[in-house]
Amino acid sequence: MSFNSYEFLIFFLPISLIGYYGLHKLNNKKSLVFWLCLASLFFYGANNPKVILIFFLSIITNYIFTKVILSKNNTSLTKSFLILGITLNILFLCFFKYFNFKNIVFPLGISFITFQQISLLYDSYKGNVNDFSFLNYLFYITFFPKVISGPLVNYNSLTEELDKSSKSEVNYASISKGIFLFSIGLFKKVIIADTIALIVTNGFDLSSNLNFLEGWITALSYTLQIYFDFSGYSDMAIGIAALFNINLPMNFNTPYKSRSIKEFWQRWHITLGTFFTRYLYIPLGGNRKGQARTYLNLFIIFLISGIWHGTGLGFIIWGILHGIARVINQIFIDKKIHVNKYLSIFITFNFVNIAWVFFRATDLKSAFKVLKAMFDFSFIPEILTLFKDNFKVITTILIIAVLLVTLSKINKLNKINNKLIIKISLSILIILFGADFFINGNFNFLKDALANLDFGSDFVMALKIAIIGFILICVDFKNIISTEDFNPTFVNLVLASLLTFISTLNFDKVSDFIYKSF
Repeated sequence: MSFNSYEFLIFFLPISLIGYYGLHKLNNKKSLVFWLCLASLFFYGANNPKVILIFFLSIITNYIFTKVILSKNNTSLTKSFLILGITLNILFLCFFKYFNFKNIVFPLGISFITFQQISLLYDSYKGNVNDFSFLNYLFYITFFPKVISGPLVNYNSLTEELDKSSKSEVNYASISKGIFLFSIGLFKKVIIADTIALIVTNGFDLSSNLNFLEGWITALSYTLQIYFDFSGYSDMAIGIAALFNINLPMNFNTPYKSRSIKEFWQRWHITLGTFFTRYLYIPLGGNRKGQARTYLNLFIIFLISGIWHGTGLGFIIWGILHGIARVINQIFIDKKIHVNKYLSIFITFNFVNIAWVFFRATDLKSAFKVLKAMFDFSFIPEILTLFKDNFKVITTILIIAVLLVTLSKINKLNKINNKLIIKISLSILIILFGADFFINGNFNFLKDALANLDFGSDFVMALKIAIIGFILICVDFKNIISTEDFNPTFVNLVLASLLTFISTLNFDKVSDFIYKSF
């Protein structure tokens, strides 16, 4: 079952909520936890009940190990159980994810589930687990909003949220925020990510050759697709949890505006970065054993991150690239080398964009096909000719853009939130230009080049969505969850209803979440 499906929206979610708030009146926490566990197991095994048996095998095994570790009757025995428990979890992950045995049921979200198990074992060993019971543990592992693709959260945080939810009155503000967040995430996934996917699939998988423009459009489209797909899932997961008055941590915070790779990983998949820092980087020694060891530890984290995503060589290269970039970034920090803000954003974004090519490509041949096109500079004279033929249009746009940016620097305008005004104005300008170009065809700007794109009849719509998606990223389109002072209003209700309605009309075109297979 998936969040972006009729059965989830019409049947599963309403029944889960009705049951939860019906039992809430009994003031019995165990009944609430049991109901959520039951609903979560149904959600997880709805498409393939066989995975429940595999799931429970892992759960029972880890529960026993955790109980032994928490008992602390024998220090050496406790450490042995920790090592053995972590080893078994890694072997469990490798068996299903990496060995590719035929006719073996693949448990969805196995990587995230394994990480949650390992974090609990480690926290138990460190004495950082409170109120441990089988029912709480089952809830921690199975809670359906985050079971497939996160956000990753530690045991204490989630059980404390559950305890708060079970004791408090019905929180209508939390429910309103949950509905709003879910609608935003659903729109990101169904309308933006899945539409852009048309370009990505054609560019990476169907087209045998790409030119310069096609290569960049393909790469940038995937950069947008994976952001809106994964952040959309996170928004939905956080929103669904909020419907039960349970807060999950923010997982994305405008990562493509990062000034460095370090900052990127503080903004992208935030909970995974926290996991690697707490359970791998620090145990390896962190930055406590000299610069050389620090650089090695940073590289190891990203290498393991690449392997965690999959065994394909593309994932490993992606991890190695980010590891090297992160080490270089740390060297710059240690030597206090500063780079211009806008140049650093430009470099970081383009590095991330290029690295995503290896992440997305099904094989190295496909990756190098896209990269070769992106750096095929023989196409530049044609681009320059097209710019020359449309010099007046381009100059007009640039002049207006410069004027708007200049206005933002005038101190007198600072009192009226000029930055937001300028960003919105630039967005409207670009969208209007794009609409006029694509719909009315009045401009010849890049028209000849685009006419050669063999991306199918839906390409124009997908490209328009990609442009709008890129604009949303550029104008500070932050995750709504970062706004702590969210207030339910009629406008928010109307917007949430509209976004959900538009999204559901397109359910016949949706695909699985990208991270569902990790």
